[in-house]
Amino acid sequence: MTNFRQYVDTWRQIAMHTMTVSRVFVIVAIIIDITTGYDHICDVKATRLDCRNRNLSSVPSFANLPDTITHLDFSFNNIKTVNNFSVPFPSSVVEISFAHNIITTIQKNVFENFSKLENIDLSYNKISKDSFKNKDLDLEIGRAKRLTLQGNDLGSLEDLTFISFYFLKLEYLDLSYCSLKSLQDMSIINLAYLKFLNLSYNFLSDFDEDFLPGEMGLEHLDISYNKITTVKKVPVLIELKVLHMDYNGIDFIKDGAFSTLLGLEVLSLVGNNMKTLRPNMLPLQSIFALKEIRLDKNPWRCDCNMKWLLNDMDDDFNFKNFTLICSFPSRLRGKNIFTTSSNALTCRAEYSRLTYILILFFSASFMVTGLIYAIYAKRKYFKSCKCCEKKGGDYVAVFTNDNTNADEGTNVKITTADDESLVKNEERSGNGQVHYFDV
Repeated sequence: MTNFRQYVDTWRQIAMHTMTVSRVFVIVAIIIDITTGYDHICDVKATRLDCRNRNLSSVPSFANLPDTITHLDFSFNNIKTVNNFSVPFPSSVVEISFAHNIITTIQKNVFENFSKLENIDLSYNKISKDSFKNKDLDLEIGRAKRLTLQGNDLGSLEDLTFISFYFLKLEYLDLSYCSLKSLQDMSIINLAYLKFLNLSYNFLSDFDEDFLPGEMGLEHLDISYNKITTVKKVPVLIELKVLHMDYNGIDFIKDGAFSTLLGLEVLSLVGNNMKTLRPNMLPLQSIFALKEIRLDKNPWRCDCNMKWLLNDMDDDFNFKNFTLICSFPSRLRGKNIFTTSSNALTCRAEYSRLTYILILFFSASFMVTGLIYAIYAKRKYFKSCKCCEKKGGDYVAVFTNDNTNADEGTNVKITTADDESLVKNEERSGNGQVHYFDV
């Protein structure tokens, strides 16, 4: 009995101790919640503050964050205006993402204390070309070295959209998926440090020498997946090293169009509509820095017009990763032209203009002859049926017997009374009887 009481007392003491500890934890939790504000909403993961998918309508402030945080992620929320917010160590932050919100404006001095901020991601928001008329927006995003505006419906860029005073540090600009239909001559100008420009997945149809200012130090340009079908003269971008023009539907490139890109190392024309390659169409020999040309997924016609690739090219040219897969003729389909013999690149005998004219002449003559014959046959048919066209009148039956051969019977002929053969036939033999009757 004594042991049982001791057992009950022991468990009673444990329960009381547990309740005391629980009260302490509750008090501590309340204190933390009061002092840290929104800290419990987001997760801290190594160097990243993760506030994704938290249904935030504004940017929260944080009282307690480790000084190791360098990336702030507020993507996939409902933020419309980027308001002023604070973090304990703003100078440590190098990247802030506001992707996939509904942002239209950014308040002034939002990023003033983020002295080392390099990357601002505003992709897939509600920023329009009119938003850039707000100087506060330009001032704030102009602090970054890397600016992503992908997926905002900009439509077109007007002159001086990116004012040079605010974007002195900008090196990377992503304008892909922005529904761009045109760029004004001065829309992208004086971005002296810009090295990478992404204009892919838009509706741009022109790419000529006025497309971008020549004084830009651009090194990488991507204009893939646009509506460019003809290339006559590209912008004078002396420092450009990589040019992507994939999947545009390009079917014509003027000779020497790329001759001004003296520093070009990589040229990609994948997935266009090019069928033949002329000697001066691409800068295969004129640009010495060129190392790689990508021409895959074009409907190349490997015939006699492409022999020069195998016969006339300089042996010193570097064909690294340069492949040209034939689509026509069928016997060469799927083969790299550089692995075939020049003797296999033949053209079918083409008809001369005179041959085509003769074919057309004889075809027309045959049709006219057939038409004349059809008319003649039709007239002959109607003439043979002339007797049938008369309705009523006298018909006669003519019976004739040949005296020389009476046993052969009587010949009977039925004709009209005005048949001229009865008048003209002056000689009659035998006993002939003519019977008239009405019809």
